[in-house]
Amino acid sequence: MVLREISSVHVPPGQGAACTVQTGQFLRVVDVEGGQVADFNAWTLPDYEEQFWSGRTRILEGAHLSTGNRLWSSPNMEVMFTITADTVSRTDSPLGGTSHDLIWARCSSQLWQIRGVSNAPNCQDNLTRAIEPHGLTVHKVHDAFNIFMKTGIDADDRLFEEPAESVAGDYLELRAEKDCLVAVSSCPGRGNRFSQWKHRPLLLQVLAEG
Repeated sequence: MVLREISSVHVPPGQGAACTVQTGQFLRVVDVEGGQVADFNAWTLPDYEEQFWSGRTRILEGAHLSTGNRLWSSPNMEVMFTITADTVSRTDSPLGGTSHDLIWARCSSQLWQIRGVSNAPNCQDNLTRAIEPHGLTVHKVHDAFNIFMKTGIDADDRLFEEPAESVAGDYLELRAEKDCLVAVSSCPGRGNRFSQWKHRPLLLQVLAEG
């Protein structure tokens, strides 16, 4: 199958961006430099009545997604996307972490405040700013599909995160099963925890067959 690019949107380091994808088109979320997590939200067009349902997708598809898995919507449990390609090579993890997470919630300024970091950039604000031009507010932001994020649950039943194992140019590709608005945050969380961390960009490519 040969795909041609319809459009592309750059997601600046530590910020967010949005794009629209039509039924049958493909969305590639590209880690431009490697090691960057992408928090993904989606809504159906033109009415935004259905939105990505992280919890239901986790129950039906698993806690970490890859090629062949589907992304389901709330409230009507419709398939929004099917993952058609995943270029991330899995590496051994002593803790058992896996890429493309559905366990963790998006970070917010309140979360970072609890952790002792004031006025921290965060995914909730990034996603809010990305969807505001489409007439949506913070109340439409929802729990994310954390693409490239490597996570798991340890022996003490606590969530853990490991550095993303994606390298420059890696991507996750999704086929749209409905017309959708997508917003993605280039998660600034690692930079909030580690001062030496370099925020990194993402790229959203919309492609079609032919």
